[in-house]
Amino acid sequence: MHTALTVKNSPTAAPLLRLAERWRPAGVYLALLEPGGAVQWIDPQMPRAMNLCLTGDRTLADYVGRRGHPAAGAPHAVLPVVPGVQVHVLPVQRRRKIHGWIVAVMRTDMVRASEELQRLAGRAQLDTWAVAQQMVRVPQVPEASAAALAGLVGQMYDDLALAGTATQELSGVTEQLTAVYEEISLFYKISSGMRFSQKPDAFLENVCREVQEIGSFGAVGVALARQEEDAAEPVIDEMAVLVGSCPAPRHEIMAALHGPIAAALLAGETQIHNDRRDLPPGATFARRLACVPLIRDKRILGALLALDKQSDAELNSADLKLLSNVGNQCSIFLENASLYQDMQGLLMGVLHALTRSIDAKDAYTRGHSQRVAELSRTLARRAGLSDEQCERVYLSGLLHDVGKIGVPETVLTKPGRLTDAEFEAIKKHPTIGAQILGNIKQLQDILPGVLYHHERWDGRGYPYNLAGEDIPLMGRIICVADSFDAMSSTRTYRPALPLETVLNEIRRCAGAQFDPNLARLFVALDFSPYRRAIEEHVPIIPMVEIAI
Repeated sequence: MHTALTVKNSPTAAPLLRLAERWRPAGVYLALLEPGGAVQWIDPQMPRAMNLCLTGDRTLADYVGRRGHPAAGAPHAVLPVVPGVQVHVLPVQRRRKIHGWIVAVMRTDMVRASEELQRLAGRAQLDTWAVAQQMVRVPQVPEASAAALAGLVGQMYDDLALAGTATQELSGVTEQLTAVYEEISLFYKISSGMRFSQKPDAFLENVCREVQEIGSFGAVGVALARQEEDAAEPVIDEMAVLVGSCPAPRHEIMAALHGPIAAALLAGETQIHNDRRDLPPGATFARRLACVPLIRDKRILGALLALDKQSDAELNSADLKLLSNVGNQCSIFLENASLYQDMQGLLMGVLHALTRSIDAKDAYTRGHSQRVAELSRTLARRAGLSDEQCERVYLSGLLHDVGKIGVPETVLTKPGRLTDAEFEAIKKHPTIGAQILGNIKQLQDILPGVLYHHERWDGRGYPYNLAGEDIPLMGRIICVADSFDAMSSTRTYRPALPLETVLNEIRRCAGAQFDPNLARLFVALDFSPYRRAIEEHVPIIPMVEIAI
């Protein structure tokens, strides 16, 4: 018996399995032959007596395989096996090529103990009379309709086969559309995440994570290039980002894959290694590798690496396309990030030069702006602000006194008590500073610190007599840091006050001059780096990146 056939292992059989269930109640039983005529599948519910007509001594191969067609030129053939039983054979044909044969077996008359039936029953060691009796219980098909029914089976098969093909094609298109959508979604995420202010490592980690998920890779990483002073070409020897599952440390991965990475960079195009033997002996952590050079305007920026597939499948053209497109996006980002860092360095250099020029107007306030900026950022962190907000507070603290450019130097450096007119001139520096910076789009969000750092919690400050939480938080933070540094450093009108005296003054003025919560947080800070900065006139900590 040939009943183990399933839809999965034979696309030819899929429509036939559905037809067998439909035609069985009408007394029409189906089977499938291979192109050469051997029986591939028989309806498992076909009565044994009718089954003998297909598996007897004269098999269907005698009528099909040796001729190539049961009846030349006929749409289907009726084979003489047992009187009273008709066996119809129809070709399964696609593009003029026969892929198999459909067999329809049906009883059209009374089956008697004929010579043919006796021979089949004898070979099967069955009683001829019992076989004939079993045949009687099979529904009878009118002989005049048998050929038409067989032809209808063939037409229905063709329709189901075409529908199945269309379904498979639709499924394939759906899979392709899904893959394309995922890639478009990935590129949208990459583009939307390409902010100049974003740190390269964070951007690349997000990209690698998305690529690993979409491509089902075992691990994805990016190695960045660095330029040595005496080297003609950039060096890539460090894995900056690695996501996924890889048993080897980053430095071992880079050491083992140095050869394939160098080859890809030299070729200037993505290279895929699907054969484990193509990888260096030390790369025991990977079976397959794709290496995408990150190059922009002939400048080597790094390499994108994909290791293995989670399904252990080979890396294919779809993987190559995905990785190449992502690599191009990463190259653009890294180039822009490098340009942004250069621009940022230039801007910060200009801003620091500006603040130093302000501090230079008064030898006693040397380093004041830098110290206020560092103290303000430290207090902002203690107050729970985000990293980005803390950096904006730092920049505002750095520029909080820029308006003193518009204050006469004789007023700024006067050793004695200021007159009312001189004090009014001093009080204008917050508004002058805001006016100077107001036309710079990238600095709009730091203006509150510049404009309001002399407002008081009790409303007795300047320039607008704001009180309490009506004063922007940035202004309240810089107010504490500015007052602390002013009391802690030597001025023309008095020497520096001891640290504990200054902290006690901050506590005493909490709720009057200062935000009480910020004052409480401020006096709890570690001031040892600040003391060194005061003594040596150096920045409290090295300058950090500022997002503009």
